[in-house]
Amino acid sequence: MEEIQRKDIHIISRHSDIDESTLQDALQHKIYTSKNDWSRFLKLLFISLGLGFLITGIIFFFAYNWDDLHKFLKLGIIQLLIISGVLCIVISKANTTIKNIVLTATSALVGALFAVFGQIYQTGANAYDFFLGWTVFITVWTIVGYYAPLWLLYSILLNTTLYYYMDQVASNWSDTTSSLLFLALNSFLLISFTLLGRIKSELTLPNWYLNSLAIAITGFSTLTITSLYDTQSIPYTLLCLLVVSTIYLLGVLQAIATKKVTYIALMAVSIILIAIYYIFRIMNDEMAIFFITIFSIAAFTGVIKLLLNLQQKWTNE
Repeated sequence: MEEIQRKDIHIISRHSDIDESTLQDALQHKIYTSKNDWSRFLKLLFISLGLGFLITGIIFFFAYNWDDLHKFLKLGIIQLLIISGVLCIVISKANTTIKNIVLTATSALVGALFAVFGQIYQTGANAYDFFLGWTVFITVWTIVGYYAPLWLLYSILLNTTLYYYMDQVASNWSDTTSSLLFLALNSFLLISFTLLGRIKSELTLPNWYLNSLAIAITGFSTLTITSLYDTQSIPYTLLCLLVVSTIYLLGVLQAIATKKVTYIALMAVSIILIAIYYIFRIMNDEMAIFFITIFSIAAFTGVIKLLLNLQQKWTNE
């Protein structure tokens, strides 16, 4: 059963003889943010900001005092901080959320350790080696912690590693192939977390993280389709169209199942941008601006109307 919302209470009050005090009590307990909620939010906010500023301060400390610190001291400070973070998580009796915040900060320090090590010994490794090592060494923490901000860091590292690998090693890959690989990576993450959330509710990650993956997926889908304009291989073009169409179909099914218009809105914007791109490339003259303007107004108006109707229908249901 979904949580009671403000509009539900107002509907009940209009169609029943509920008294004012009962109505206010329902709003106070079900809708309004309590003092304890604000206290918990501010506590987690200040802890997160404090750890973020701590990591930033450590980075600036090394940058400013780099020439004055011995290499063993540089590595020792970072390692001591990482060990302290791990011990805090293992020994401390703090709640799970605080431990996960500390784990996220410790995972960020692992990247600082790799950076300091590479700068000291001038390993000459490619940038993707640095991000790959960082990603590998926090994989177990990310899986065990199962914390959305940590998974966001991990997702960024995966995409960054893939980007630098294609830039420094696989530079001969086409733009279509690159976009398709990014699309596959982020789609795998989103589909995996969605299925895990359906299998076990405790494994459901917050919507803001899933929506971040959805934005990345629609962005790379758009890049994949637009880059096909210069592709000569018909089988490869059909493969890309099939992959993107399948992902969008899954997105529509998920939107219908959850009764949320976010995925549909993202896909609609993606399709409109693709159409605008091809109109401009095919016409490639002054008339293209006119047709793009008319098409954009009509398309976005239609999409907004569709989304409003869907939202109203699903809300009434």
